[in-house]
This record gives sequence, structure tokens and C-alpha cells, in this order.
Amino acid sequence: MGGKVGPLSANPEPDLEGMFIMQQRSSEANSSGP
Repeated sequence: MGGKVGPLSANPEPDLEGMFIMQQRSSEANSSGP
């Protein structure tokens, strides 16, 4: 997880950051979905 993260990859825990962002994106996608 967290493969295409820019500055987040420099953080000590990019996985948590990436997962958090992915969750937000998923939530937004589901909210704006059908």
C-alpha cells in the first residue's frame, strides 16, 4: 500500500499515511457514487 505517494513516502510510516488517504478517497468515491 502507499505506492504512489509523493512526500508521504519520506515519512517514517508511509503505509499509515497512504492507508488513511486511500480510506478518504474510498469514502468520497462511495459517497459520490450511485
